[in-house]
Amino acid sequence: ADDDTSGDESSAFTYKMRKKYLYPNVLSGAFSSKYTSLVGADDTQTKFSSKLQASDLIYVSVNGHGNNTQVFGNGTEVLLDSSTGLPSSVSGKIFHLFACLTGNNLGPALVTAGAKAFIGYKVLYTVIVTPWSNPSAFPDTIIDNSLIKGKTMRQAQRDSYRVFGAVIAYYTFPIPMPTWVGTFISMRANLVGPDTDPKY
Repeated sequence: ADDDTSGDESSAFTYKMRKKYLYPNVLSGAFSSKYTSLVGADDTQTKFSSKLQASDLIYVSVNGHGNNTQVFGNGTEVLLDSSTGLPSSVSGKIFHLFACLTGNNLGPALVTAGAKAFIGYKVLYTVIVTPWSNPSAFPDTIIDNSLIKGKTMRQAQRDSYRVFGAVIAYYTFPIPMPTWVGTFISMRANLVGPDTDPKY
Protein backbone atom coordinates (compact mmCIF):
# COMPACT_ATOMS: atom_id res chain seq x y z
CA ALA A 1 0.00 0.00 0.00
CA ASP A 2 1.39 3.41 -0.96
CA ASP A 3 0.21 6.88 -0.06
CA ASP A 4 0.94 8.87 -3.21
CA THR A 5 -1.05 12.00 -2.34
CA SER A 6 0.00 14.67 -4.81
CA GLY A 7 0.11 17.35 -2.13
CA ASP A 8 2.23 15.24 0.21
CA GLU A 9 5.82 15.60 -0.94
CA SER A 10 7.41 13.06 1.41
CA SER A 11 4.99 10.20 0.70
CA ALA A 12 5.01 10.90 -3.02
CA PHE A 13 8.79 10.84 -3.03
CA THR A 14 9.12 7.58 -1.09
CA TYR A 15 6.53 5.99 -3.39
CA LYS A 16 8.64 7.08 -6.35
CA MET A 17 11.68 5.44 -4.78
CA ARG A 18 9.77 2.21 -4.10
CA LYS A 19 8.62 2.18 -7.73
CA LYS A 20 12.26 2.39 -8.80
CA TYR A 21 14.00 0.12 -6.30
CA LEU A 22 11.30 -2.29 -5.10
CA TYR A 23 8.44 -2.84 -7.53
CA PRO A 24 10.58 -4.16 -10.42
CA ASN A 25 11.81 -6.92 -8.09
CA VAL A 26 8.27 -7.67 -6.94
CA LEU A 27 6.97 -7.97 -10.47
CA SER A 28 9.84 -10.18 -11.64
CA GLY A 29 10.02 -12.40 -8.54
CA ALA A 30 8.19 -15.42 -7.22
CA PHE A 31 5.42 -13.23 -5.78
CA SER A 32 4.53 -11.54 -9.07
CA SER A 33 1.41 -13.65 -9.63
CA LYS A 34 0.11 -12.95 -6.10
CA TYR A 35 1.12 -9.31 -5.80
CA THR A 36 -1.60 -6.73 -5.22
CA SER A 37 -1.18 -2.98 -4.80
CA LEU A 38 -3.16 -0.05 -3.43
CA VAL A 39 -1.79 3.32 -4.50
CA GLY A 40 -3.01 6.86 -3.93
CA ALA A 41 -6.80 7.14 -4.13
CA ASP A 42 -7.10 3.34 -3.96
CA ASP A 43 -5.24 3.23 -0.64
CA THR A 44 -8.39 3.43 1.49
CA GLN A 45 -9.41 1.72 4.71
CA THR A 46 -12.21 -0.16 2.96
CA LYS A 47 -10.01 -1.57 0.20
CA PHE A 48 -7.13 -2.27 2.56
CA SER A 49 -9.40 -4.18 4.95
CA SER A 50 -10.79 -6.19 2.06
CA LYS A 51 -7.31 -7.15 0.82
CA LEU A 52 -6.23 -8.00 4.37
CA GLN A 53 -8.89 -10.70 4.58
CA ALA A 54 -7.38 -12.74 1.74
CA SER A 55 -6.41 -16.15 3.09
CA ASP A 56 -3.27 -16.34 0.91
CA LEU A 57 -1.93 -12.91 1.96
CA ILE A 58 1.23 -13.35 4.01
CA TYR A 59 3.10 -10.04 3.78
CA VAL A 60 1.91 -6.43 4.05
CA SER A 61 4.17 -3.47 3.22
CA VAL A 62 2.80 0.03 3.78
CA ASN A 63 4.39 3.35 2.81
CA GLY A 64 2.55 6.24 4.42
CA HIS A 65 2.23 8.37 7.53
CA GLY A 66 1.83 7.02 11.02
CA ASN A 67 1.77 7.72 14.72
CA ASN A 68 2.04 5.58 17.85
CA THR A 69 -1.21 3.72 17.21
CA GLN A 70 -2.15 4.30 13.57
CA VAL A 71 -0.89 3.94 10.03
CA PHE A 72 -2.54 5.96 7.26
CA GLY A 73 -3.24 5.31 3.62
CA ASN A 74 -4.34 8.03 1.23
CA GLY A 75 -4.79 11.33 3.07
CA THR A 76 -6.51 10.70 6.41
CA GLU A 77 -7.61 7.13 5.63
CA VAL A 78 -6.75 5.06 8.73
CA LEU A 79 -5.62 1.60 7.62
CA LEU A 80 -4.88 0.18 11.07
CA ASP A 81 -5.55 1.57 14.55
CA SER A 82 -4.45 -0.26 17.67
CA SER A 83 -6.26 2.23 19.94
CA THR A 84 -9.66 1.07 18.68
CA GLY A 85 -8.77 -2.58 18.13
CA LEU A 86 -7.22 -4.50 15.27
CA PRO A 87 -9.14 -6.83 12.95
CA SER A 88 -8.71 -10.58 13.25
CA SER A 89 -7.43 -10.55 9.66
CA VAL A 90 -4.00 -9.33 10.84
CA SER A 91 -3.40 -12.79 12.30
CA GLY A 92 -0.73 -14.86 10.60
CA LYS A 93 0.62 -11.98 8.50
CA ILE A 94 3.94 -10.14 8.44
CA PHE A 95 3.86 -6.33 8.55
CA HIS A 96 6.42 -3.80 7.38
CA LEU A 97 5.24 -0.25 8.05
CA PHE A 98 7.36 2.42 6.39
CA ALA A 99 5.73 5.07 8.60
CA CYS A 100 6.66 7.24 11.56
CA LEU A 101 6.29 6.05 15.17
CA THR A 102 4.37 2.84 14.43
CA GLY A 103 6.95 0.75 16.30
CA ASN A 104 5.85 2.19 19.63
CA ASN A 105 2.35 0.75 20.03
CA LEU A 106 0.92 -0.41 16.73
CA GLY A 107 3.74 -2.85 15.98
CA PRO A 108 3.61 -4.72 19.30
CA ALA A 109 -0.21 -4.65 19.15
CA LEU A 110 -0.17 -6.33 15.74
CA VAL A 111 1.97 -9.17 17.09
CA THR A 112 -0.25 -9.49 20.17
CA ALA A 113 -3.24 -9.72 17.79
CA GLY A 114 -1.63 -12.67 16.01
CA ALA A 115 0.64 -11.15 13.36
CA LYS A 116 3.76 -13.23 12.74
CA ALA A 117 6.14 -10.28 12.83
CA PHE A 118 6.45 -6.50 12.53
CA ILE A 119 9.20 -4.15 11.43
CA GLY A 120 9.00 -0.36 11.55
CA TYR A 121 10.16 2.82 13.26
CA LYS A 122 9.80 4.20 16.79
CA VAL A 123 10.77 7.74 15.75
CA LEU A 124 9.71 10.24 13.13
CA TYR A 125 11.01 9.02 9.79
CA THR A 126 12.83 11.83 8.02
CA VAL A 127 12.98 11.80 4.23
CA ILE A 128 16.49 12.89 3.36
CA VAL A 129 17.39 13.95 -0.16
CA THR A 130 20.97 14.29 -1.38
CA PRO A 131 22.10 15.42 -4.84
CA TRP A 132 22.61 11.84 -6.01
CA SER A 133 19.76 9.99 -4.35
CA ASN A 134 17.53 9.57 -1.35
CA PRO A 135 19.57 7.39 1.04
CA SER A 136 16.66 7.10 3.46
CA ALA A 137 14.73 5.03 0.90
CA PHE A 138 17.36 2.35 0.44
CA PRO A 139 17.58 0.97 4.00
CA ASP A 140 13.83 0.58 4.00
CA THR A 141 13.26 -0.92 0.56
CA ILE A 142 16.02 -3.44 1.32
CA ILE A 143 13.66 -4.98 3.89
CA ASP A 144 11.10 -5.85 1.24
CA ASN A 145 13.75 -6.88 -1.26
CA SER A 146 15.42 -9.20 1.24
CA LEU A 147 12.11 -10.94 1.95
CA ILE A 148 11.49 -11.32 -1.79
CA LYS A 149 14.81 -13.19 -1.92
CA GLY A 150 13.52 -15.62 0.69
CA LYS A 151 15.23 -14.22 3.76
CA THR A 152 13.62 -14.10 7.21
CA MET A 153 12.45 -10.92 8.93
CA ARG A 154 15.47 -11.06 11.22
CA GLN A 155 17.78 -11.27 8.22
CA ALA A 156 15.92 -8.48 6.44
CA GLN A 157 16.29 -6.24 9.48
CA ARG A 158 20.02 -6.96 9.61
CA ASP A 159 20.32 -6.18 5.90
CA SER A 160 18.64 -2.84 6.52
CA TYR A 161 21.02 -2.06 9.38
CA ARG A 162 23.97 -2.84 7.10
CA VAL A 163 22.71 -0.45 4.42
CA PHE A 164 22.06 2.23 7.04
CA GLY A 165 25.64 1.71 8.25
CA ALA A 166 27.11 1.91 4.76
CA VAL A 167 25.34 5.18 3.99
CA ILE A 168 26.32 6.65 7.37
CA ALA A 169 29.96 5.64 6.87
CA TYR A 170 30.01 7.11 3.35
CA TYR A 171 28.77 10.49 4.54
CA THR A 172 30.74 10.62 7.80
CA PHE A 173 34.05 11.42 6.11
CA PRO A 174 33.27 14.65 4.21
CA ILE A 175 34.14 17.82 6.06
CA PRO A 176 31.85 19.23 7.17
CA MET A 177 29.73 16.12 7.74
CA PRO A 178 26.13 16.58 6.53
CA THR A 179 23.86 17.59 9.39
CA TRP A 180 21.34 14.85 8.55
CA VAL A 181 23.75 12.03 9.40
CA GLY A 182 22.80 12.31 13.10
CA THR A 183 19.13 11.92 12.18
CA PHE A 184 19.98 8.92 10.05
CA ILE A 185 21.84 7.30 12.96
CA SER A 186 18.77 7.82 15.14
CA MET A 187 16.49 6.22 12.54
CA ARG A 188 18.75 3.17 12.35
CA ALA A 189 18.76 2.85 16.13
CA ASN A 190 14.98 3.07 16.21
CA LEU A 191 14.20 0.62 13.42
CA VAL A 192 12.60 -2.17 15.43
CA GLY A 193 11.74 -5.74 14.53
CA PRO A 194 12.17 -9.36 15.61
CA ASP A 195 15.96 -9.20 15.39
CA THR A 196 16.11 -6.66 18.23
CA ASP A 197 13.07 -7.48 20.37
CA PRO A 198 10.84 -10.60 20.55
CA LYS A 199 7.72 -8.45 21.03
CA TYR A 200 7.97 -7.64 17.33
